[in-house]
This record gives sequence, structure tokens and C-alpha cells, in this order.
Amino acid sequence: MKILILGGQGLVGSMLVSYLSRTTYHALTYTARQPIQHPMGRQLDVRNTALLQQLFQELQPEVVINCLELLPAHPNWSMEYAIYLNSLFPHCLLRWADHYQFRLIHISTASVFDGAMGDYHEMATPNNTSPYGRSKSLGEFSHPLHVVIRTSFIGPERKNQGHGLLSWFLAQEGSIYGHEHVRGNCVTTLELAKMISWLLNKPLGGMIHLGGRRKISHYELLCNLQATFQRTQVKIEALAEPYEDLTLVSTRGDFDYYVTPYERMFEELKHWIMEQDKEGFQ
Repeated sequence: MKILILGGQGLVGSMLVSYLSRTTYHALTYTARQPIQHPMGRQLDVRNTALLQQLFQELQPEVVINCLELLPAHPNWSMEYAIYLNSLFPHCLLRWADHYQFRLIHISTASVFDGAMGDYHEMATPNNTSPYGRSKSLGEFSHPLHVVIRTSFIGPERKNQGHGLLSWFLAQEGSIYGHEHVRGNCVTTLELAKMISWLLNKPLGGMIHLGGRRKISHYELLCNLQATFQRTQVKIEALAEPYEDLTLVSTRGDFDYYVTPYERMFEELKHWIMEQDKEGFQ
């Protein structure tokens, strides 16, 4: 299967490239804005839609996986750029999917919800009014042949100075704080890559919710990471506020992927990182 991964050096995309290239026989190509010294990589800014469509014509991918998004912490954050990348671009891909005949898999986020209620199912109405949450919800679509995956995730980063939760935690010493009442059911990027690999051979479309099998608080998550990565120099103190619950619930009877339990999920991620350090994960 010919697969094109958009954003192959980001948090999700880099894991997808690494996992799929090592565990499957698919023909992979990935894009990144930075120069790439890799035979599978193509330097491309997706705002150049003419070059992107040339790439579709050249590669004729059967599946395109969109891992691109603009986060508020990004140094190039602007509302204009966020509206393009998070909101408009996924719908452009949907239109091109029909024209170039590929299956589209788009990664969305639990942050399309405001976290006031929790246990959000696939048909729940996105209600986060923050610039990021709103821009991501506008990028979602409903289509019987193409997939939107709502999820939240943690994992290693290829960048020299990653700003994700795992990279931040592994750089800490001394006392840090974990929120007891900030809850969700995130997965590791490795688990997300395993699920997407499974999905490639399933005729599923529409909205899919991928989350851990139980709720986990921010505090418990940090404690799990501490135990898994043996960060004994870190002391985690519990904070009672604020309250937030971004737990996703899967109600689809045709989505029967088995999500790995948390303790094993974190151990698998640790072993994956140890094996792949030489590939540039931070």
C-alpha cells in the first residue's frame, strides 16, 4: 500500500513513519517543512497547494494521513495560520481525496471539547471556544470513506527541544505539580501508530474516538511516567484545581481495536524509545 504522511517529523508523524517502516511493508513517503536527509522524505510547505497536488499525481498514494496541526505554543502561531492549517486544509484534503482517489485519515483532538462534562462520544457537539479548539473542530468532517480520529497523546519527539508533555517531564528535576482533577484518556503515539496500522486494513469511515480504557488524571499520568522511566529525582505534588475532563468514549460497534492497558502502554513506549534513540528521538 502506498502511504503519504503529511507532517512526518512532528510528534505523531515521526512515530508513524518509524513504526510503519519497521513493522509493515507499505511504501511510505512523508513531508516536512524542513530540509530532509532521508529517502522517504520530501520537503514541502503544504500552503503550496500546487506542489502538493503534483506530489499526489507523482506518488498516487492509496492513503494520506494528515498529522499536521498548529498548536498555540508553536513559535509561528497566528490565528490566520491556524485557520488555514487546522480548519481549511483538512477540507482541501477531503476534496483532493475524491479527485486523486486516496483514503484520507485526519488526526483531530479531544480538545475540541471544553472539558466541563467528560465522557464525550462521537456525536457530541464540539464546544471549546479557544482559538485552538475552535480551529480544530472546524477542520473535522463526516464522510463514509474517510476517517477523523479524535484522540489525545503523549510521546517522544524528533526535534532537539521538544515541548510535549513527555519531553517536558523527562527534563524535570525537583518538585513539579500534577493536577488531580484534570482527567482524560490519552494514548501514547506508539499506541496511536499501532491503531492506524490496524485501521489501514479496515473498511471504516467517519469519526473514531481513540482513548485509553479508563480515565487517568494528570497527576496519575505523571506518576506512571515517573515509575516507568525511573525518574526518582522528581517529586510530584498533587494540586486539587482546576477541574477538566476530556475523556473520550467510543460507542461504535464496528470499531473493535483493543487498546493496550496503561501500564503496558507506557512500558512499550519506553522500550521503543530505547531502541530508537539512534534515530533521533528526544
